[in-house]
Amino acid sequence: MGKTRVALSAFALVLCQVAGAHAADLGLPPPPPMIDAAPPPIASDCCTDQGWYFKGFLGSTSYDVSSIDNAAFDTADFTFHNLGFEASGFGGLGFGSKLSPHFRWDATAEYRNRATFHGLDSYEGPGFSGTNDYEATLKSWAMLGNIYWDIVCWNGLTPYVGAGIGFSRNYIGNFTDINVPNLGVAYANTNATTEFAWAIHAGFAFEVNDRVTLDLAYRYINLGDAMSDTVIAYDGSGTADGLEFEDIDSHDVMLGVRWKFDHCCGQAAPMPVAFK
Repeated sequence: MGKTRVALSAFALVLCQVAGAHAADLGLPPPPPMIDAAPPPIASDCCTDQGWYFKGFLGSTSYDVSSIDNAAFDTADFTFHNLGFEASGFGGLGFGSKLSPHFRWDATAEYRNRATFHGLDSYEGPGFSGTNDYEATLKSWAMLGNIYWDIVCWNGLTPYVGAGIGFSRNYIGNFTDINVPNLGVAYANTNATTEFAWAIHAGFAFEVNDRVTLDLAYRYINLGDAMSDTVIAYDGSGTADGLEFEDIDSHDVMLGVRWKFDHCCGQAAPMPVAFK
């Protein structure tokens, strides 16, 4: 039995050699050799993609005012019971550039919609007393230059912090002062002041694709001071200096979109070549 297996194996080997020689005699080309496919190019990480971008954003405000001031406050002992602004919204546009994988900058301009101010004080002086119930509106333009540190990118999600400086144009309008105990009413026209402004940022950016990035952020912004126009008594009995609103700031929540002008990530790899 062993001799039979050896004979069959030798016969098969001879047949293979004869078949190969016969194919060569017929002039058939040998099969093409296999080559290794070229490795696909490595796409760049969108998180580190540098270049220019355009941005738009919307947000909600939460204002604070440090104090209000007027020359009349020196004539009596004033106590302030309530000073504050209602919430409002804002929106803006900007452009910027990513300088490196971790740093970028942008310049923004925003309009901050009308926020209503309410304030109440009481006062006592030598032989007189009363209260003042204030109401006014604040609206602003703010222009900032900002720089950001993109801390780390993880699956397209990037936490960041930043800071900005610039200026604000603050408008105080619709000012009224009602003194109920003394039957006094006064008003003031709209007045605008230009102030130094600054901000700090913290947020998260999420890359939707290689061009579009969503941005959710908290921002503290200080708009400086604002002042009403000259205060005028309704009965024409007199005027007073404008009421000053000191150190106005806001805690903002913002949602924005960034769109990259140019990019180099996400390019599809060409099909590999199998034969030559």
